[in-house]
Amino acid sequence: MRELLAKAEELNRRERFLHWESAFPGVWPLKNGEQWEGGFDAVVGNPPWERMKMQEVEWFRDRAPDIAAVKPAARRRAEIARRRERGDHWVGLYDIAARNAEASMRAARECGEYPVMSRGDVNLYALFAERALRLVRPTGRAGLLMPSGIYSGKTTSSFFKRVAADGRIDWLLDFKNRPPSGGAKFFREVHGDFRFCALILGGEKANVGPAKIAMLLDRAADADDPARVLKMSPEDFQSVNPKTCNAPTFRGARDARLVLDIYRKFPILCAEWPVRQLRMIDPDKDSGIFQTAKRLDGSGYFRVAGNTYDGGRGKDAQPHFPLYAGRMMTHFNHRVNSVGFNPGSPFRFNVSRLSTPDQLRDPGFLPEPPYWIPESRVTFPAGMDWAIGRRDVTGEGNERTVVAAIVPRAAYASTLPLVMPKLPPRPGGGENSAAVRKWRRDRAAALAAYRAAAPMRAANLCSFALDFVCRQKIQGTHLSLFALKQLPVIPDSGYSRGFGPRTAAEIVRDHVLRLTYVSEDMRPFARDMGFKGGPFPWDDEERAHLRARLDALYFILYGFSREDAEYILSTFPIAHRNDMERHGRELTRELIPKYMNALSANNPDPDARIVLRDAGLPENGRE
Repeated sequence: MRELLAKAEELNRRERFLHWESAFPGVWPLKNGEQWEGGFDAVVGNPPWERMKMQEVEWFRDRAPDIAAVKPAARRRAEIARRRERGDHWVGLYDIAARNAEASMRAARECGEYPVMSRGDVNLYALFAERALRLVRPTGRAGLLMPSGIYSGKTTSSFFKRVAADGRIDWLLDFKNRPPSGGAKFFREVHGDFRFCALILGGEKANVGPAKIAMLLDRAADADDPARVLKMSPEDFQSVNPKTCNAPTFRGARDARLVLDIYRKFPILCAEWPVRQLRMIDPDKDSGIFQTAKRLDGSGYFRVAGNTYDGGRGKDAQPHFPLYAGRMMTHFNHRVNSVGFNPGSPFRFNVSRLSTPDQLRDPGFLPEPPYWIPESRVTFPAGMDWAIGRRDVTGEGNERTVVAAIVPRAAYASTLPLVMPKLPPRPGGGENSAAVRKWRRDRAAALAAYRAAAPMRAANLCSFALDFVCRQKIQGTHLSLFALKQLPVIPDSGYSRGFGPRTAAEIVRDHVLRLTYVSEDMRPFARDMGFKGGPFPWDDEERAHLRARLDALYFILYGFSREDAEYILSTFPIAHRNDMERHGRELTRELIPKYMNALSANNPDPDARIVLRDAGLPENGRE
C-alpha cells in the first residue's frame, strides 16, 4: 500500500494534477455537504492545439529526421522496430511518449469528465472546451482561442451541436493564420492556411441572444464592423447542417441569404440518396500489397485491357488493378494526371504528370499509376463496373472544392473515396430460400436505382451551385463524408422539369454520358446508360459548352436568378484565371448566363455558335 501511495504521489508531482473544486473552494461551495455548485464568472484560455495520439512523422521530424523520412508507413515502422532492438535513444523516448499519450487518452475516456469530447481522435483543445463549460457558472462566459475545427470537425460536432441548439454561442470570430489581405501570420510556427477562432460561450442561464459570427477576419477589430458580423439563431445552424449544426463560413450577408435559402428548399444528400462511402486502399496501412510495374513485369505478369496486369507465377498469382489516387481525376475526367515517383524528395514521394491533349484524344489512353493492387482487394460489389468517385483533398485555395467523376472498376486510394450504393446484407439460408430470393431482388433494385440516379448525382456534385454552398462549410484540406452528406441536392422529382422537348433528367444523362464516355474503360458505364456506340471524341470546346449548359441547368433547378448565378461565379477566382489562360477570356462566366437564358426560353439545345456570338465571343472561343 505504501509503495502504491508513493507511486501516486510521484505521479501527482510529475503531472501536476488539479482538482478544481478543492483548489477554489470559494468558487464551488458544497451544497448540503455533498454536491458542488457555483463556478467561475469567466473562463478564458488558449488551450494546447495538439492531438493526444502520437504522430510518428511529427514526433521524429525534429528529433530523428532520418526516421521521419522513411516511406511508406510500413517501412518506417519496421525501421523503428529495428532501432528499438538496438536500443536507439530517440526510439526509447518515443516509446515513453507513446505510452503516456495512450494512458492520457484512456484517462480522458474513462474518467467521466469528458463524455462528449473524448471520442474518436482526441485533441487537447476539445477537452479544454468541454471542461470550460463545466467550470463556468450558469450566467457566466467561457472564451477560448482554438482551431476552427471546434465548429467544423466531425469529432467535435456533438459538442458544437449542443451549444448551437441550446443557444449558448455568444461570439464566433474566425481567422486565417495568415490574414486574407496578406501580412504577417498571427502564430509564426503555424501554417499560414490554418484557421483558428475565438469562441465565446454562455453558461446554461446566460442570455446571449442570437450567435454573432464573423469569418476570415484580418484582425479582432473587424468584429466591430456590422457588415462583417452575421447573426444566426439555433434554427439557422440547424438549417445549414441538420445533422451536426456545424457553423458555416459565410463571407457576408449575401452568401448567408443564398445558402440558407437553398437549405430551406432542398433535401440534403444523405436524405435523398441512400449511399455509402468506400475508402478502398489506405496508403499507410496497405502499402505492403503495393506492386510496381517493374516488379510485376519481372514476375511473369503482362498488361491487358484497362491497364490491368494478368498472368504471374506461383499459386497466389492473381490479376492486379491500377491504383488511382485523387490527383489523377478532375470533373468528368479520371485521366487528367499520371503519377510517378520522386525518390529525391523524402516528403513528396509521388509527383503528377498532366495528361497531354493528344493523350486525352486517344480513347485507349489510361493514366499511369504508381502502384497496382491485387484483385482480391478491389472491393467493387458484384455487378458493378463503375462508380462515382470524388477527391478527398480539397481547400479554398483550389480552383474548385467538390471534384467528382464517374470512374471505372479499379483500385482506389483513400484520397479518392467512392460513393457506393447501400446494398442489403446477405441473409442466411440456402440459395433457393425465400430470404435469399428476396435479398437478390432487393440487391438488384438497389443497383438499378444507383445506376439510374448516378448521372444526376455526379453532375450535381460537379456544379458551381453546389460547390458554392460547400465552400461556406469547409475548413481545412479535406472534404469529409459527414460534410458531403449534408450538402443540399436536387431531389429526383426536380429532374422531371421540362425545358422545351426535353426534361432536366434527359439533358443531364446525355451530357454526363458525352463528358464521361471518352475512353474505352468507360464502356460499361455507357452500356448501363443504354448507349451501344463507341467513345465520344475528346473535344475541349464541346466539353466547355456541355459543362456550361449543365451548370446553367443546376442554377435554374436551385432557383437562382441570373444575377445570383453571376455573383456565385465571381467567387471562384482561380477558375476564372484558368479560363483566361486556356481561352483568352472568362469563358465560363460568359457562357453560363447565356445558357440560362436559352434554357429559361425552353431551348435545351441552342446552337453553340449563337451562344458564343451572344456572349460576344468569336466562334472558336478566342479573340
